[in-house]
This record gives sequence, structure tokens and C-alpha cells, in this order.
Amino acid sequence: MKKILIASIALILPSVILSSSLNTKNINDDEWNVKFELPSICLDFDVIKLEDGYMILSGWPDIWLTKLDKRGNLMWKKCVSSGNRDLPAAIVELEDGFAIGGYTEKVDDDLFLIKTDKSGELLWRKTYGEKGVAEYGGRVIKVRGGFLLVGEQDDIFWVLKVDEEGNEIWNRTFFEKGNEWGEGCDALEIEDGYLLLGLCYSNGRIGLVKVDENGNEIWNKTYSRGAYEGDATIIKIEDGYLIGGWGDPGSFLLKIDKEGNKIWYKNYLGGDILFKDIGEVEDGYAAVGYWQIKNIGGFDILLLKVDKNTGYPIWYKNFGGRDDDFGYRLLIENKSYFIFGEYGKRVTQRGKGVMIKCADYAPPEINITRPRENYLYIFDREIMPYDYTFVIGKITIEAEVYNPSNAIIKRIEFYIDRNREYTYEPVKILYSPPYQWTVDMPVHGWITLTAGLYYGDAEGVVAVEKGMRIIKLI
Repeated sequence: MKKILIASIALILPSVILSSSLNTKNINDDEWNVKFELPSICLDFDVIKLEDGYMILSGWPDIWLTKLDKRGNLMWKKCVSSGNRDLPAAIVELEDGFAIGGYTEKVDDDLFLIKTDKSGELLWRKTYGEKGVAEYGGRVIKVRGGFLLVGEQDDIFWVLKVDEEGNEIWNRTFFEKGNEWGEGCDALEIEDGYLLLGLCYSNGRIGLVKVDENGNEIWNKTYSRGAYEGDATIIKIEDGYLIGGWGDPGSFLLKIDKEGNKIWYKNYLGGDILFKDIGEVEDGYAAVGYWQIKNIGGFDILLLKVDKNTGYPIWYKNFGGRDDDFGYRLLIENKSYFIFGEYGKRVTQRGKGVMIKCADYAPPEINITRPRENYLYIFDREIMPYDYTFVIGKITIEAEVYNPSNAIIKRIEFYIDRNREYTYEPVKILYSPPYQWTVDMPVHGWITLTAGLYYGDAEGVVAVEKGMRIIKLI
């Protein structure tokens, strides 16, 4: 089973038997998990909060806007642009509509900026780039007097400022020495200018540039954790700025002061863990993304909360089922987490959206206590220690739950997978303790037994796996 190390500390909690008295307080009030159809396969998307709901920007090769109400119900969807092989990157709300940034693959890989009205009708579209030169990215940020577009031009960190009608005011490239800098990722407007965030292709460093309103550099700093970064974003926090993202290996959070000096820099390592968005809560910071560690299916949506002063994990939550589940955006309101993502049976069947609202509490934990690790069982009797878990004939499966937060336990789903086989339907579902059942395993050979504990109305899931060898007697 895969393991994850976070600053050399494992995210594994002890397991004890669940007491029925713990289920007396409903801490899951006003949580939900809403599914909705997206217009196309997205691979990623952006979300903004509106006065009466949320707007989702998605699409490839066409650009779509999908409006949800405050509970995640579909209000309308609109195709903004088609036929250009567009990859939208970000959306911002304006007084009279929306601005959408991204890049197009149709001709020369240029950046674009689109303005729509409040109903998603296209008002104008402008592109930016040089003939014969590839431009990528196009994250748009609303600033005083116009917009910033952040991306790359010919593998150089590239930023444009345009006015409110999309006319270019200035464009700048940064970190050009040795042609080693490849991508601009994000930006922030600050009192005396802008902070511009980029990535280095050659050595994986993060670059941060402070410029004035005319794009003139004031200072720049670089940061490295010894990985090759793939994406990053920056937000303003109470005492400085927080940068988060993913690379190879794992993901990271970097806290800096207002002058760009490092306060702490934490690795969150493990295979296939990707932070896609970050946020600040009253007593910590949060990151959302997806991973394949301690999961119930292929990928699960991951929500991680860390301590403000140290970056040390406080808790993490999984959301998902046996499909692939991807978390893309995080909004935080009134101590609640709003997660927007996508799910489906592998990439070819994606295009289904999910909106999750969950409260701020530690999840329960689950452990498979029978059969025990490295023991031999014959006809449901524990015989002796063994080199591995070995079961001959029927076996009673037992699971125990540790639930210090008094979360509402919904069910436990059990799955049996053979080598190179993957099942989508559970072989057993238990809704109340004691969590045990006796089974004649339907297979021979090596199997993986997975138990998924679902809790709360946000449908959080905690998973545990146990490998064993089975001999079925007829």
C-alpha cells in the first residue's frame, strides 16, 4: 500500500472501536455533495462566487459557462466560444459581465481575453502574441484600470497588462537569463504594484517578481524544495502571502512575508498528490486537489488543513467513490469549505461535476482488524502468525472505527480486487456497528480488500486496504 510522508510525519491516526454514544451530535449540519453534468470533458476548470450562486468556467475545445445556485443546482449553461480549440484558464466577475482568459490552439497558440455579459453572451474577443511564437497560459486577474494576463511566450515567463477594453498597455518578460524560465502561473494586485508568480522549467524553482503598475521590476526572489514544479498559485493572507502547488514529487505550501522572505516551506510528498487551489481559514490554511493515497478508488478529492505557524497537517479529508475524482477549486465561507471538482470512470467518461460543502472537523478513521496482518486463518479460525495474511475457506471480516469528532457514520463499503482487476460495485455494505460479516471469498489467489467508511452529508470517505492470499474451498 502506498504511503504519504508530510514533512517526515505520517498522516495516519490510531483506530479504536466506535462507541454508539458518539453518534449523538450532528456536526454535519448544512453539508452537501451535489452532482451535475458538465458540458464537456474539462481536465480543469475555474470557479467564482456570485451574489446568487457560482459560475464555472470549463471546456475544451469549446468554452462553456455553467451557473449554479447556492446549493449547487444548475441554473443555466452557455457556450461562449467554439471552433477555436480554446483552453480557458480563469474567469473574473465584472460589473457588467465576465472576463475570461486562456489560450487557443487553433492558430499560433496565442493568449486570449474574452468579455461576456451577465448571461454569457460574447461581447468581444482579443488575442495576444507574436506570429510564429507559441504563447500558453492566460490566467486573467482583474486590476485597477484593466487586467493582467499571465502565461509564457516561447518558454519565457510573460505578463501583459491590458485596459478594460482589452487593449495592450504593456507586456514584460522575466527571468530571461539563460532562457531557463518557462511559465507565468499567477499574479496578485498589491498596494504599490503587482506580485507575479512563475515556474522554472530547467530546475523546478518558483520565481516571484514584484513590479510597479508600469511593469518595472522592484525585486525578484526564487524558491526551491528540490522538486520540479508543475503549477502554483498565490493568495494574500493576514501576515503575508501563501504559495501552493504541485510538482514532481508531491505538492507544497510556501509561506512568505510581505517582502518575499520565506517563513516556512513544506513538502507534502507521495505519488500522485496534486494541490490545485489553496485558501485561508481562521486557524490555518487549506489546500484542495486529488491523490491516489489512502483512497477508495482511482483518484480521490483531497482537502488538507494545516497549521498557520508551522504548516503541519491538522487533518485531511477524502471525497469520492470507485470512479476517478478530481478537486480543482476551493472557496471558504463562514468556516465552511466549498470544493468544486469532476468525476468519472477514468478520463474517457469524465464530464460530470461535483460541488461539495463540508464543515471544519477531523474525519473518523477506519481499520480492518480481522483478518490480522501476517496471520493464517483456516475455516474462520486464527491459527498462527504467518509470512503474510493467508485465508483458507470462509473468513469473518471485522472493521473498527475511531470517531473523535462525532461525525455521522453513513456506511462502510467493502470491495474485493484481484491482481489487475478493479471492481466498481461493493461486495458488502454495512450501515451500523458491529462492522463485521462472514464470507466465503469468491476468488482464488492474491486479493486486495478495501473498506471505505462514508461519513457526513458531504460524503467524506476514509479508506483502508489489506492484501491477502485466498484459497477457496468448494
